[in-house]
Amino acid sequence: MQNLQDVPEIKRRKCNMLIKIDFEIDTPIYTQLRNQIVIGIASGELKPNEALPSVRRMSADIGIHAHTVNKSYAILRDEGYIVIDRRSGCHVAATLPKSDAGFIEAIKAKLAPIVAEVMCHGMQTEDFGRLCEAVLSEIAGQTRTDNVRSNGEARSDDKARKGGITYE
Repeated sequence: MQNLQDVPEIKRRKCNMLIKIDFEIDTPIYTQLRNQIVIGIASGELKPNEALPSVRRMSADIGIHAHTVNKSYAILRDEGYIVIDRRSGCHVAATLPKSDAGFIEAIKAKLAPIVAEVMCHGMQTEDFGRLCEAVLSEIAGQTRTDNVRSNGEARSDDKARKGGITYE
């Protein structure tokens, strides 16, 4: 068990991230939430050691079951993106996992059906490469000036909102 002095200081500012959940698509909600948090970490919206809302708070704010949030958090913990501590709650890991052979194989498996769809639709390799570069650039330089953040700032449209987090 860690001593209290060994636990990294958790940044207790309000989570400043837009969570987009689409209740109409086939992607499970826990997967959508997991993906949104990973994108937030990759884009810099969520910083190392930054506190995440508790399971109860996140579920209430988004309007989903607490077990759904808990499943997302458990996956993120297992993947090394977040740390869950009974005393300090959930926060972004201070050090993110590095890509190793296992990670590369997992990404390859996830990419295979996407590449197959691209091929079935006749997209050229160069166009697919440019699309991948555009997505990478978008995540790396993501800005959200036209959205409500979880701290309650105004938004330019009338998307559904519950508690402190906005969802679509």
